[in-house]
Amino acid sequence: MHGTIYQVQKDPDVKDNLIDESSFYDPEEKRSSFIGNACDYLNDITDRHDGDELDFIESEALGAVVEVSNENRSFKIGDKKPYMDREYIACAEQLEALNKIFTRDNFEREEWIALPLELFRLKKKISGSTNDLYFIITDPDIPGHFPDPMKLTDFLRYAKTGETWYVGSIFDMHY
Repeated sequence: MHGTIYQVQKDPDVKDNLIDESSFYDPEEKRSSFIGNACDYLNDITDRHDGDELDFIESEALGAVVEVSNENRSFKIGDKKPYMDREYIACAEQLEALNKIFTRDNFEREEWIALPLELFRLKKKISGSTNDLYFIITDPDIPGHFPDPMKLTDFLRYAKTGETWYVGSIFDMHY
């Protein structure tokens, strides 16, 4: 399966701060907690950017991402409610399914074996699993996010309505 990782920041000079695959590695340990764990490998597709990648963000975000500018490689955060409503419903449905499995009787029977898979699905729903879009915030004024990619839902929880974000590097992620 494939996903897309977007490097984003509020500073329009994102080209001065581009990341590459080596940015995901800890220089001390010479290994990555992301590559090899969360994904098999990354391909930098920044040079192949033709605008479709930003349009895809807009279509997946259901109005939460607006005013996409392929020329400036930027987008603005719009009304997050329709997107969050869809994600909430997906999460609630998964909780309901989990509730049917997580009973006292099933706790001691074979059905309990299915619970880890259901918990994994629930975790994906909570962090936004209806798409495979990830964001890495590399804005130097916003500490604590790089190098851990976050799903679109988590990014929208963090981003404020009306903010403009600029896209730097774009990676194809295989997992």
